[in-house]
Amino acid sequence: TLEAPCLVDKFGPRPAAIGRLPEPIRGLVISVKNYERAVIRAALEPSAELAALALFLNPIIGEWKPACDIVDAL
Repeated sequence: TLEAPCLVDKFGPRPAAIGRLPEPIRGLVISVKNYERAVIRAALEPSAELAALALFLNPIIGEWKPACDIVDAL
């Protein structure tokens, strides 16, 4: 899924050309998408290890011990 500016007229919405994301932002978008996919997997296959992995992939957390500590607290 991508959020992007759109042009809306009587024919419906059409995405506006935005070009390539700058590399630092592109990297962050890819990291967050990997985190989101891991969260979905952890929700569908309930597992503390998968939940910790998802948190580990979150760019804000990004460390194994804090991710495990959060899961343990839950």
